Amino acid sequence: MNRQISNLQSRSRLNSSIKKSLETSFIGALAKIEEHFGHLWGHNKKPEELTEEEQKFRKIWLRTREEILYCGNKEINRASNELDKYVIQYNNYQYKFQTRESFGDNHGNR
Repeated sequence: MNRQISNLQSRSRLNSSIKKSLETSFIGALAKIEEHFGHLWGHNKKPEELTEEEQKFRKIWLRTREEILYCGNKEINRASNELDKYVIQYNNYQYKFQTRESFGDNHGNR
């Protein structure tokens, strides 16, 4: 029973880690697009301050952003569903120390 609980916790930990990594990837990409092209749609301007051209670009940007977020979230769900097919065991920082008796003293030390 403890192994089952451990495996579920391991799966949950891995799922969270993958989700965070994927979200960081596509949110970071969106941020870079805004940083380099945001001037086209008046990024950080109030809606009433936008020119006609900025309003057109903003509409395109919002649709594109929505599609990117949808695709990213869909891939997160696919990854999560794929993880459900595996038995996952977390092995972080496990050390196994052996005594000389169990290892055998082949180095001439007594």
